[in-house]
Amino acid sequence: MDVDPQDLSTPTKTECGQITDHQSTRKSNPYPPNIDHAELSKQVQSYKNRLEGAEKFIKDIEHGYHTLQIQKTDLGIENRDLNTQVATAHQLNQQMSEKLERYQHDNMILSKQRDDLQKKYDKKVESFKELDRNYMDLVRPIMITNDDTSTIYGRLMGIRVSIENFVQKAKGDRSINMNKEAAIQHFKNSGLLGSFPVKEADLEPYHLELYMEYAVMSILMDCFFKRPLECIFNHSGDSEGTYLWLKEQEPKIATLWRQHICALIAQETKKMNITKEWEVGFAEAELSKLVYAVYSNVDMSIKITELCGNAFDITFAMFAMPSEIYPVITPLGTPFDDEKMDTPHKSNPEGNVSLVTFPSFRDDRGAFSFNAKVWCY
Repeated sequence: MDVDPQDLSTPTKTECGQITDHQSTRKSNPYPPNIDHAELSKQVQSYKNRLEGAEKFIKDIEHGYHTLQIQKTDLGIENRDLNTQVATAHQLNQQMSEKLERYQHDNMILSKQRDDLQKKYDKKVESFKELDRNYMDLVRPIMITNDDTSTIYGRLMGIRVSIENFVQKAKGDRSINMNKEAAIQHFKNSGLLGSFPVKEADLEPYHLELYMEYAVMSILMDCFFKRPLECIFNHSGDSEGTYLWLKEQEPKIATLWRQHICALIAQETKKMNITKEWEVGFAEAELSKLVYAVYSNVDMSIKITELCGNAFDITFAMFAMPSEIYPVITPLGTPFDDEKMDTPHKSNPEGNVSLVTFPSFRDDRGAFSFNAKVWCY
């Protein structure tokens, strides 16, 4: 039962109708009448407990407040640090922006300089290309002879026809002057008969005639066409090697060197005639041996001298050209190509090359081309 403390001091009416004062009654009796002291003690204890709880709650609040103050202080420090970092980052960003602006400006200047240099470089390259294209015009090739590509072509064709006529005249009508066994033996000695598609027993006169064309041209090749510098320049020594080295390293310098050599040789007519006489004489001896071994009852000395003299002259002319003209060997077994090859009678145009009676001739520029004469099987 809860008791209002005001009730303890408020006068009450007694059963006899008298008004009494609890305080005055308390003086005579420390325990007011009609009060449950145990209950009151409980209430007092409850109040104490509540008071203690309130005090504890207040302490908790104070502790929490203190904690919040500490956190606030820490947050303030962190906030100051963050502000400092933000300010530093802002300063760095500003510095980076300034550097970036400088770099962009420098890059723009360098790009312009690079473009200017590239234009100058391209102009120089084009200038060098123009010089290279006009090199032979600027240096002006030396014209040693009156030949050009068309006259060289005609002279080579003349050599080829001369060889064909040479063999035809040497063999006589129906190959009466040809020693077939000697021709076959010569064929064997050359090493070509072993790979020839026709067996020895089946060889016909025209097979041997084709081989003899090859044999005559082989002598001219060895004496003249394969060694033009050594052939026309009797002081060559190792000049052939020097020329080949120059041709490999600096073709244009090699061309000038070669033409100057030819010009100097052509100016010394007497020495040139002596050289020609020597080289032609050697080739004549080789051809005479061939004719003597294979043919009988025929005098080919005039034709031999004429053929060798023409071979020497055209060798000099081809070597003296602005772009040297030289023989190119067609490998055996090559499929027939009507754009690069000519064929004699009884040759299979769908077959492969079995014998080359006259090589092709080319120049380094690709401006000159003379077809090879081949027999295909």
